[in-house]
This record gives sequence, C-alpha cells and structure tokens, in this order.
Amino acid sequence: MATSTVRTNLAGVLLASANSEFLEYTLKIQGARANFAWVDDADTAILSHLDFGMADQIVWQLKTDPAPNGESVLTVPQRAGYQRTLNLGTDTTYGLSLGFVTAVGYSITVKRCDNTGALQTITDIDYKMDQPTDIVDQDLQVGVK
Repeated sequence: MATSTVRTNLAGVLLASANSEFLEYTLKIQGARANFAWVDDADTAILSHLDFGMADQIVWQLKTDPAPNGESVLTVPQRAGYQRTLNLGTDTTYGLSLGFVTAVGYSITVKRCDNTGALQTITDIDYKMDQPTDIVDQDLQVGVK
C-alpha cells in the first residue's frame, strides 16, 4: 500500500451556495504520468487523467451556485455538461482514485474557496508508491447550505 504523509484530511466540507463557494483540487504528479479517476456517489466518472494529458500539475474545481426552490447546482468547469442539483442541507460524496502504474508519487490538495480566495484547506496529503499496483482512494463528503 502507498505511504502517505497527511497534513490535513477532513472527512467532509460544507459549501455555502449563496456565496458561490467552490472546491479547488490540485493534484501534483511525480513520475511519468498520472493515472486517476474522479467520480461522484452515483459512480459518474467526471474527470480522469485522460482529460489532462501529460501535465505535472492538474487543477479542477467543483463549483456551487444557488438555484430556485432551496437547491444548489454543482458544476465542474473542466467537464462541460456535468451538473448535479442538490437540496440545500444535503450532501454527496466525491471520490478520487489514484493509481501508481506510471506515477511514483502524488500530492493532493483540496481547498474551500470563494471569489476572494482560499478559505480553508480540506485535504493536504502526499502519497508515495510502495508497489506499482498501489491504488489509493480519497473520498470527500460535500454538503451544501
């Protein structure tokens, strides 16, 4: 199993849709190439390494916007067409699966942000490969208010 250095790893985060808060994911890759998938709790594949080519650093966002009837719309600017509507006060899970086929290490940072910048670091972890078959799953519960 991959070795981890954990600086911050909260199980969940609450986003204020009225403030258009969002999560910013930053994935830094050590080695030849990333091998990852990011999915929601309906097992919808939102993003993967195939969407970013050979980048050494990958950044994406999960954005919230208020909607009528006490709802919030979640979107991912890097994945046109992905949209999820949640009732305010509910939550969902997003999962990041990291494979070490060609990468020897990953650094993952997730920050809660608004239009003024970062408000809180939710996740800050480094992973190092022990075996090329290592896989790490990093889930995050996301609620909207």
